[in-house]
Amino acid sequence: MILAVILCFSQWASASMTQSEVAKMLHRYESVKSIEASFTQVKTLKDMNMSIKSSGTFKITRPNQILWKIKEPAPVSIIISAQEIKIQSGQGTGAQTEIYKLSSLPSGKMAKSMSGLMAWLNLDSKEIYKNYDVTSTEKNQYVFTPKDKDAQGFKTLGMTLDNKGFVKKIKMVEISDDTIDIEFGSPKIW
Repeated sequence: MILAVILCFSQWASASMTQSEVAKMLHRYESVKSIEASFTQVKTLKDMNMSIKSSGTFKITRPNQILWKIKEPAPVSIIISAQEIKIQSGQGTGAQTEIYKLSSLPSGKMAKSMSGLMAWLNLDSKEIYKNYDVTSTEKNQYVFTPKDKDAQGFKTLGMTLDNKGFVKKIKMVEISDDTIDIEFGSPKIW
């Protein structure tokens, strides 16, 4: 009897979601044209037993414009559009800019990875469902596992929503078992 209860609970605790359930989970973002928030990010390098903390702001302007701006420990801006990825680092005379044209990315793994990234950054429920198995683990907590393990740079991505349905935390487990934990501030939406 106890085993049956445990099995039933474990199935409920990690229930697979349908496409309509994923859309409902992310419905808060459907009409959003632009969103901006602060973030704190901690990357943990497992093999080195080291953590790297950064903080900054991000802004998403739909359909395909993302700005990820790290302010500390050193300024870095990553600007992603439908055409390119631009990385700006440093300040003043030491500033550097690198530009990667998406059209020149090799097909296959890198192109699929960028497609997946754009789906995430735009919170596109159809594309996310197409590329990930989605499970609900607790109220407002979800786990996304890539369907094509070779196409993404991570094993799993955990997401926690706040009570209003906005993304509050993300925990990404990379292929290397390193982790990235991101906590977001209250978003500004327009």
